[in-house]
Amino acid sequence: MKKKIFSAMALTAVLMGASCAKEDPAKPVDYSAPEKQATVTGKLVINENLTLSPQKYTAKEGITVIASVRYSSLNPSSSSSGAFSTSTTTNSKGEFTLTVPATEAGVSVSFAVNDIEGSQTTSDTNKPKLPGGGYPTKVEQGKWSFDVPSKNVQSGQKVILESVVGTFSQLDSAGDDV
Repeated sequence: MKKKIFSAMALTAVLMGASCAKEDPAKPVDYSAPEKQATVTGKLVINENLTLSPQKYTAKEGITVIASVRYSSLNPSSSSSGAFSTSTTTNSKGEFTLTVPATEAGVSVSFAVNDIEGSQTTSDTNKPKLPGGGYPTKVEQGKWSFDVPSKNVQSGQKVILESVVGTFSQLDSAGDDV
C-alpha cells in the first residue's frame, strides 16, 4: 500500500514539474531570435501601358506593405487577441522583405498593401481606327491596388512570393472610384 501511495505521489510530482516547465502565459514570448522568425520576400509590379506588345511590367518605389501574424497563432494556448504587424516599403525594383515571428508548426501571415495613384494607357476603341490599323491611345487616371495572398510560414523559413501585378481602377471626373 505504501508503495502505491509513493508511486502516485512521485507521478504527481513529475507531472507537476512538467507543467511548471511550460511558458508563463503572462510573460511575453521573445520572437527576436532568428530561429523564431521567418523572412518573406515579394515583388509588386504594374502594367501602365496596355497598348504595348509584349506587355511591359514596371515597379514603383515606396509602396507600403504590411504583414500581420495573429497572436493566437503564435501561442494557441494564449487568450491574446490582436496581431503582430510590421511594415516596409518597396525598393526601386518593386521588391520588399519582411521578417515576422513564426513557430515550428507554422503561422499564417496576411498582407495589406496601400493603394497608389497613377495612370494607365489603353486603346481608345470609341474612336475610329488609325490609318495603320490600330486605335488611338488614351491615358486614364486612377489607382493601383495589390492583393498579396496570405502565406503559411514556419520558423527559420525564407519564403519568396510570386510577383503580384496591381489592378488598375479608373477614377471618374470627380475623382471618385468608378
